[in-house]
Amino acid sequence: MTAPLIPCMVKMYGIDGAAHQYTGLFRSTFAAVEDAMNRFGNGVAFATPLNQTREAQA
Repeated sequence: MTAPLIPCMVKMYGIDGAAHQYTGLFRSTFAAVEDAMNRFGNGVAFATPLNQTREAQA
């Protein structure tokens, strides 16, 4: 059985000072970080799962 894809917010800060942010569907947060490294090269990358079932809180 195939695991469901996880919607993630990916933030990448390159060693040249460039910042990138995008969303996508990934098999894991590690796969999201790997994607950022493949797209933009070396730097610091974060992947945060997007919780689409979270209700707005006052």
